[in-house]
Amino acid sequence: MKNKILLFSMVIILATSLVVGGCAAPTPAKTYTFTAAAAWEENHPNNAPLFHLIDSVNEKCETKDGKLTLTWVGGPETFKATDLPDACNAGSVDLFHSSCLYYGGVVPESNYTSLPYAWDFDTASGMWNAGINDLVDKAWQKKGIKVLDFASLLGFYFFRTEPFTKLSDFEGKKLRVPGGLFAFLPPYLGAVSTSLASAEVYGAMQRGTIDGGLQPLVSYVKYSYWEVAPYVLDYPLFTSGAWYWVNLEKFNGLPASLQDKLVEIARDEETFAMDFWEENHVQWIETMNAQGANFISLSAEDEREMAEKVLKLKDKIAEQVPPEDSKVLFEIYDRFTK
Repeated sequence: MKNKILLFSMVIILATSLVVGGCAAPTPAKTYTFTAAAAWEENHPNNAPLFHLIDSVNEKCETKDGKLTLTWVGGPETFKATDLPDACNAGSVDLFHSSCLYYGGVVPESNYTSLPYAWDFDTASGMWNAGINDLVDKAWQKKGIKVLDFASLLGFYFFRTEPFTKLSDFEGKKLRVPGGLFAFLPPYLGAVSTSLASAEVYGAMQRGTIDGGLQPLVSYVKYSYWEVAPYVLDYPLFTSGAWYWVNLEKFNGLPASLQDKLVEIARDEETFAMDFWEENHVQWIETMNAQGANFISLSAEDEREMAEKVLKLKDKIAEQVPPEDSKVLFEIYDRFTK
């Protein structure tokens, strides 16, 4: 009888140990949450790629080591565009989406995706992944921030409040520029560069504070610039765009598998961004024509002179960055533009 009781007790103990130990429910993987902000108001078309990225990360960024989610916290009403790098470095926001042009004075390598006559829908992704991403990421990591990927590809056009027919018509005019490399162009034309936020440009032109500007068509259409500046050069002088940045410490705090997954998702988003901007470019032209914008052509001679002035900006980049980096940059540039 004692042997039966002892055997029964051992069975109970074994069964209990299986339930408590080997058969216990696994500990849930940790969820990491990053906040996200942008240089533009929430409903601005520039943010379409960001919200697509947020949806993709929230849906797909999960591995055996955990899950990452992104949460929108605001646009310029929360952080000024110029303050976003400092806010990200301080941990006030974890990921931000903004124009690389805003930060050419902070990190000159931010101008790399504004190389004249280089970036277009056929070459941008190839150039970025051929080494430009690595160069700009290395430079920004010194600021405690990682460059995740690029988010847009936009042609920048000159527009004016008054008619123009020749290059000399720009002399003495005050022109809004987004900053970065593009700020050097108006002086080459005898004009004056003025830095303003996109939302302030309409009012400045209406008051006569500025005579026009250099911006992508998305902003021209978004703010109905045709009402005050209906005269538009009929071809883009540059192509540039926006990037995603992330707090380096927060990124490094993710498990390696989640870091890789986030980078993979951001890379996949390049296709969405390219398709989105290419399709919308056609629609913006149609909208501008319907609203009475006047696309103006320069003479062949003036176009050549404009191209010479634009290409001088390559020298500005070389002056501002380490020689070994500019060597790599221009090797990539030559490979994709010849």
